[in-house]
Amino acid sequence: MIYERAVINNIPETTEIRELTRKRGGVNHKLTNFVKHVVPIYNTFKINPSLDDDLIIELQDRLDKLEIIYNEFEGIQLEIESLSPDDVLEGHYKERDEFTDKYNKYYAITKKMLNAN
Repeated sequence: MIYERAVINNIPETTEIRELTRKRGGVNHKLTNFVKHVVPIYNTFKINPSLDDDLIIELQDRLDKLEIIYNEFEGIQLEIESLSPDDVLEGHYKERDEFTDKYNKYYAITKKMLNAN
């Protein structure tokens, strides 16, 4: 199959890669929303480490969904990497590293809060 090629940020890109990149951005946005929700809870937790039952249930539910978000990112990212020319892979690897670091940090913070209660 032949795809239209474009150049974005000096990176040649097929229509398929562009669509996958957009999907990856959507998944990244979901992670950002998770972080925006968890940070204020964690700031309060550092002062008073007790969480009410409803908040514990909510955090566990969000954490379960976070694992799904990670798997979704992983699938999209693998497709992008497999379709990308070698000379642009480093940029995609950087995206993976940034997402994974952010995911691991806030996954651990959330687990810490849940385990303390």
